[in-house]
Amino acid sequence: MSGSRVKSRLLATILPLPFSLFVANSEYFPIEGVSSLLSAVFISLLLQEIFCRYLFFKEENMDMSRRLGEIESLISFSSRFGSLFTAILVFIGPFLISIIFLLLIEIIAPRGLNLNYLGWLFLSLSLGLLIDPLTPTFLEKSFSESVTYLTGYLSVVLIGFGAISDIDIGLFSSEISDQLLICIALLNVRITYTVELGYRYRASITSFAPSVVALFFAVAPNIFEIITRL
Repeated sequence: MSGSRVKSRLLATILPLPFSLFVANSEYFPIEGVSSLLSAVFISLLLQEIFCRYLFFKEENMDMSRRLGEIESLISFSSRFGSLFTAILVFIGPFLISIIFLLLIEIIAPRGLNLNYLGWLFLSLSLGLLIDPLTPTFLEKSFSESVTYLTGYLSVVLIGFGAISDIDIGLFSSEISDQLLICIALLNVRITYTVELGYRYRASITSFAPSVVALFFAVAPNIFEIITRL
């Protein structure tokens, strides 16, 4: 990957952080019933998507859209149901999966998710934005390859959300340092998969280093707590 693309990837990871952390923790923008952590994650993911789509990777997004539009299965689906419906379905697909997944958790989990309507919206959109980079994978690659990518991707995402023990995602407000670490981990792994799978730029394995380091520092207090109980 060229130096300019590496720079764009880093900017797409770093730039959303100051604004998202400020809004999530500021008294000037009160978000009732939603944790500062969830607010920071949602805002940072939304800003990264905007930066990637309209600023840093605008041409790459257009190329990806044209490439996906040439997939035979989508062409066949479009001929039956219309191109507009197909485009909308591809766009909202990750968010539908997110909602279904969260509803299953609500049903299965003993206490469910302690969320108000705005919290459900933030969490559904956040998870949808995190799932979105995998869309080209499931449309272009074999099922086994897709599952492999999905497993590696979700392992980082789930560790990110579970980095701090005893989180009540609806009400939990972590320290800003913890919010920063989790946001860095999620933003970095998301942009890495977007660049590799969506834009087809082969990313180095070191691209995941910021996520790994951020998660290490986020979970370190939990590790120390477990060690002291041994």
